[in-house]
This record gives sequence, C-alpha cells and structure tokens, in this order.
Amino acid sequence: MVRRYSWGIEEMDRVLGPIETGYITMIYGPTASGKTTLSTYIPSMRIAKEIKEKVGELPEPAKFIVMSTDAGFSIERARQIWELNGLDPSEMENHLVYKEFTEFDEQHQYIKDLEKTIEENGWKPLLIVLDPLIALYRGIILRTEMKYRASVISIYTGKMDLQMAVLRRIANLYDAVCMITSWPPSPVGESLSGSPPESPVIGGRQTAFLSKVMLELSIPQEGSTEREATLIKHRAKPVGAKVRFKLCDAGITI
Repeated sequence: MVRRYSWGIEEMDRVLGPIETGYITMIYGPTASGKTTLSTYIPSMRIAKEIKEKVGELPEPAKFIVMSTDAGFSIERARQIWELNGLDPSEMENHLVYKEFTEFDEQHQYIKDLEKTIEENGWKPLLIVLDPLIALYRGIILRTEMKYRASVISIYTGKMDLQMAVLRRIANLYDAVCMITSWPPSPVGESLSGSPPESPVIGGRQTAFLSKVMLELSIPQEGSTEREATLIKHRAKPVGAKVRFKLCDAGITI
C-alpha cells in the first residue's frame, strides 16, 4: 500500500503529486538547484511530522537512511530545518543513519548489502536517499583514457542500475520513500552517460525506467532563492507541469 506525505506546500502536492512510498523518485538538476533539500531535508521533516502527529512519536527502529557521494549533506542545515518546523533535532539525529562514500566500490558494496544491514540491525526505514547517484562514477570516467571509456561506462552504468534496483526493492519491501538525485546531461555530461542521448538524466541505462517519478529542478534567475520543479515522469500526473518555490531557512516556501 502506497503511503503519501505532503511536501508541506499545497501547490507542490497538486502539481508534482505528494511524496510517495514504495518506489524511486529521481530528482535532478544543476548545482545548488535544491536537490538535497527536496530529496533529504524536506522528506525527512515531513515524514517525521506526519508520523508524530498520528502516533505521538517516531518508533524506535524508524530510520532515515541518507547516503552521500559528494559530502553535500549538512547536518547543521538538517537540524535547522527540523527545529524550525517544530521537531527536536537531537531526536531526529537518533533516527538518522548517515553514510558518506569516497569510492565507487564502497558505494556499490554498501548498497548491495543494505537490505542485510537493515535486517541485522532491526531498522524500519522510512526514507532512503542516495545523493547523488553519479558523483563517484563521474570521477572514474573522467580519469579513464578515451579509448577505454566506452567499456568502462558500460560496466559502471550496469552497477548503477543494480544499485537502483536494490534500493527500489527495499523501498517496496519496507514501504519507504526512496529519493535518488543526479544531474542533467551537458556537453561534458553526455560523454559520461551510458543512457541514450535523449535521456534527461545521467545515470545507468535503466535510470529513467527504474524511476517512477522524475523531477527536474532549475534556477530561473541566478542569485535568487527561487527554484522551478518540472514534472518529467509520473504514474498519474500530467508531465510537463511546473511549480515554483523558494529555498528558505525553514526549507521551502511558495
């Protein structure tokens, strides 16, 4: 059974659909477009608030599993958003499982073993985040000689497909929200992608297929806190719909 959590902004729920459990939501966009905010800070806050409103407290085994490949997650920023939205930051940290990867092989092995890790620790994941999927992969490809690049891309995009499949299975098994972030293609990015040229996001060959919801973030005006989210893929909503929001101390506002 799919559970739905509000973004906290009615217009975003209407246009993008609420945050849903059981499958992958892919969020992609350029640097500083709000990917970590929409994939991690806001979902963790909204899930916690809605559960606490219903049952009074987060269950002991409840976990927010956050995996970072570019050190983009800030616990200080997370605590600020949690506190400004009426949550106890220390309590939230007690339910946070944070893993930062510096090597692609480390990322791959941890995700392959994640279901076993969850079972052994008795965790009940509410949110699973991989932010971003491709940072360490990008480093590998850029360090690879051009003549070997196609074969290396093939190997690593296959590994990323496997990672996404594992995370999708866990999200479905535990009825958890799963957020994965990536980057849009660019002149450099296209040479890193094993996806067809028309694919809207850098990643594995099945990135778009494995993601049931895809959101593209953009910055309408440099230097502004305003961001725009475009719905690229959804099971029930019309694609192409757009909504603007602003980044703020408490997370996001309209």
